[in-house]
Amino acid sequence: MSAFNMDKLRGSGRGFQPGKDESTRQVRPGDGLLNAASKELKTTKLGKDILYLQREQIVRNEANFYSLGDIESLADSIGISGLDQPLIVTDSGNGTYRLLGGERRLKAIDLLIETGRLPEDVYIPCVPKGLSEVKLPVEDELKELYAIITTNREQRDYTDADTLAEIRNLRKLYDRLRELGVDNIDLGFDENGEPRQKRIKGEKTRDLIAQDMHLSAGTIARFDKVDNQGSDKLIQAVEENKISIGAAANLVDLPPEKQDEFVDKMAAVDADDIPAVTPKAVETYKKTGETPEAPEPEKDLSFSEIAADMKSIMYLVPEDSTVTLSEKDFKAYKSCVGKLRKLLTQKHK
Repeated sequence: MSAFNMDKLRGSGRGFQPGKDESTRQVRPGDGLLNAASKELKTTKLGKDILYLQREQIVRNEANFYSLGDIESLADSIGISGLDQPLIVTDSGNGTYRLLGGERRLKAIDLLIETGRLPEDVYIPCVPKGLSEVKLPVEDELKELYAIITTNREQRDYTDADTLAEIRNLRKLYDRLRELGVDNIDLGFDENGEPRQKRIKGEKTRDLIAQDMHLSAGTIARFDKVDNQGSDKLIQAVEENKISIGAAANLVDLPPEKQDEFVDKMAAVDADDIPAVTPKAVETYKKTGETPEAPEPEKDLSFSEIAADMKSIMYLVPEDSTVTLSEKDFKAYKSCVGKLRKLLTQKHK
């Protein structure tokens, strides 16, 4: 992997123009953002020239529905070792390019610029993708949505919210294809040069989506169940990654008001103080009406403090004397000693 070289990122260099492919210039500002191994892989795999665009030329895509978490660590990674691969963009026709793939990477680059770790005039490696390359007989808006899905699918760890949104958007696409009377989708050619098609007619949309997302039909059904039967508050909690799809699927058997009650109770507790809402927690709620609570603040107890407490008790009983207890009090005494022993054993660090 090539070292990160800030000198390659500053200025435009002689003979360089924004948007020109790398074969037309000698100086390649922005190369430091794309490590050498990844640049070679992408140009070979996609068979396309890499465009080096200024930040102001790249426009975030409002159709992108994926979550954008953990930007700081991604920025650190890019700052140290460069981009694993270029961003994917489509030409807007007005001198700017809309982002199709790489929203998190672009946001991380923005953070590097904001914190002074990259110059404002840095050029960012991108691969152009025309919507005409999306071989679907639908409007450009749906083509762009499909391109966003396919370019992001292999590049991220999905949250349940991401999965739910992708299922919805793929369903929108398949519904439109059915409206247009499309029976099959052309998938290009196989390794033997034979045409490949994906049949739509007669197939369940759920199964088609499962194939696209490499998930089981049962998993898609669980998301559909929550989307169709969940209360508005419960669905919003999933969309905000406040509750897992497994837990939500367990809740939708309850009336909507009970679903809302659970969400409200969980919202009253600081999410940082409790473990993630699990299906087991939902089962407990369904049986008892109780939800997980935030643990009480912990306090360290030193050996000397324990010894002082024990000593204060020993002072109550003079040396070489005895204490006469009833059988009930004796059992209580033994119970207290046992509880104390168990408590100190469990909490000992």
